[in-house]
Amino acid sequence: MECIYLKELTADIQRIIIPNEELQHLKALRLKPHEKILATNGRGLQAYIDVISDNGKYYANIIQIIDSSNSELNFRLGLAIGKLDNRDRYEFALEKSIELGITDFYMINCRYSQGKEYNLARMQSKAIAAIKQCKRSVLPNIYDVKKIEYMENYINDYDLCILADEDGTNFDLYNSKQNILIFVGPEGGFSKEEIDFLMQIKNLKKLKLGNRRLRAETAAIISVGLASLLN
Repeated sequence: MECIYLKELTADIQRIIIPNEELQHLKALRLKPHEKILATNGRGLQAYIDVISDNGKYYANIIQIIDSSNSELNFRLGLAIGKLDNRDRYEFALEKSIELGITDFYMINCRYSQGKEYNLARMQSKAIAAIKQCKRSVLPNIYDVKKIEYMENYINDYDLCILADEDGTNFDLYNSKQNILIFVGPEGGFSKEEIDFLMQIKNLKKLKLGNRRLRAETAAIISVGLASLLN
């Protein structure tokens, strides 16, 4: 079943005009008349809808509000990853981590990020596409963090912080039923100063992801995947 993003969806609404960006997607699907599809508002609500046409406009007709709790983790899971020079690989990390259940994505300017900047609106658009693909009910938050020290504004929201690091240990993550924030460095890793900042976090643990050197996006996906299994 296909899924579309309807920001205006609420539990008490019966009909919503379909925005142009979603309408183009629906037209490409060539849906049959009254074919049932899924809609999400990105704030925890999903519904079965069908698409109707009225005076040249297209509407989502709400058939049934559904229980969407199974599409989300029961804890907060954040990924803080240094900006990569390769945009495709960075967007891949975002999309796959959303499929695995993250609630928050922090784009960090690091010393070795080579001054890379990302368009926040584009990243949010990629996030919407990802939640439609995996039929999630909640759209993750995306933050543009100008330097790693600014993560001080967010780390208190988590019970456990994990640094993916080749010098880490294989600690038992399965005893960690709590809100988790994962740190992954950019190409070249975190700088010494950035590592020093991270090591001051009281609830930080370093996690080893094996004996092979991994690309940043691979380390991010493996770390998030391990944490998502705690649900």
